[in-house]
Amino acid sequence: MKAKTLIYSLTLRSDFNFLVFPSGLSAKSTGQIHKIIMGTTSWFGIKDDELRYLVFSCENKVLFGLVSYLRYLSDNNPNDEKFFEDRFRRRTYAFIGFLLDQDTPYIPQIDKKIVWNIFKKYMDKLWELDPLEIQYTQYEEIDFSAVKTNVKYEPYFSIGD
Repeated sequence: MKAKTLIYSLTLRSDFNFLVFPSGLSAKSTGQIHKIIMGTTSWFGIKDDELRYLVFSCENKVLFGLVSYLRYLSDNNPNDEKFFEDRFRRRTYAFIGFLLDQDTPYIPQIDKKIVWNIFKKYMDKLWELDPLEIQYTQYEEIDFSAVKTNVKYEPYFSIGD
């Protein structure tokens, strides 16, 4: 399935920011996405082993993803430990999401292993940098098939309509 990746996180040396962001969005869509993601992550308040899911439509796109502590997404690989705290030893969490065209036949169920691998793909090279530049993403083929689902997306509400 083709999707664009979005990551809102802190890094070892940088406070929260949109580090990986879908390219080609209108200013209106970009503003709406910023507002929703920042609202979702501003008061985190979840348990260490909990995932918070988010799905919403914006113009002709659907954004879906999750917020979690990074330690919970990891598969306990010792090489992943660098992502679990920032330089002030605060536990780290992030929103990791995917942007689809609204005519996509379904929204895949999110598997935390797939999300973690995509987080590492982008953030491994960014984690220790300061200052950071946003990496803009294009549509790429992402294999969400680790979990089979056939949920049709039918918006309950849409922002900006």
